[in-house]
Amino acid sequence: MSDNADALLSVANRYPLLDAQQEIELGRLIRAWQDWEGGPDAAPKAIQRRGRRALDRFVTCNLRLAHYIARRFRGRGVPLEDLMQQATEGLITAYKRFKPSYGYRSSTYATWYAMQACQNAVAQQGGGLRLPTAVHEQLRKVSRVSAQLIAELGRNPTEAEIEDAAGLPRGRLADLQANARLGDCCSLDALVKGDSTASLMDWLADPTSTANDLEQIDQQRLARRLVEHGLLPLNPHEIHLLRCRYLQPDPPSLAKLAGQLNLSRETLRRAERRALAVLRRSMRQQMAA
Repeated sequence: MSDNADALLSVANRYPLLDAQQEIELGRLIRAWQDWEGGPDAAPKAIQRRGRRALDRFVTCNLRLAHYIARRFRGRGVPLEDLMQQATEGLITAYKRFKPSYGYRSSTYATWYAMQACQNAVAQQGGGLRLPTAVHEQLRKVSRVSAQLIAELGRNPTEAEIEDAAGLPRGRLADLQANARLGDCCSLDALVKGDSTASLMDWLADPTSTANDLEQIDQQRLARRLVEHGLLPLNPHEIHLLRCRYLQPDPPSLAKLAGQLNLSRETLRRAERRALAVLRRSMRQQMAA
């Protein structure tokens, strides 16, 4: 996690979560400000001040929710601190519209706005497939309508209810959700989990790998014996690669190991595949003997 994200989460942890009664009290102060005849800016200064303080407390006490939602969008081309900022802005929008008279907790309502803000950030800044503007507009409308229906119904709406409220034909919601998943695509070279060196490729399972076999205790012992006793037709570099990647309790990523050995990741990946193929073949021969 970046320093900015760490700092924001540290601030969030200093504030306790609000209980239901506190949410109602803060929500009433915000509503008195937002619903003033003539608009929030026309409200008396004292009401504006109390409303802004209530909104600040509402958001600050729920920064952990913003952090939780922002983490769900990591690895899509947008820095975590930017996602947290977008999620926080989504909370601000939600709490300005929150109506405690409906009797529901704020977190369910606010989650939709925070997720929508993160989705928009990924669509605009991320490395996924670019969707048409009309599709983005419909997705935003669906998110907005869904949040309103949750507020009114006190439960998650059905697809038909969302389509009716958004003025969409039957089946269009499923198409939009499928388009949204396409927009979540990212490059295999994208960095993941806050690691400045490891790419998504490094975290994907290699279909030629024997990782599943090595999870078996007896086969792991056999693999260790073959590697440690030099019983494989491999050079010292490949032996070291297998030892580091598969026979250590905390193996390094391929990118990190490539940096240590001063090799490119692709060179190391090819060497690993060859070494694993040799190891797999030797294991089959030993087990068949």
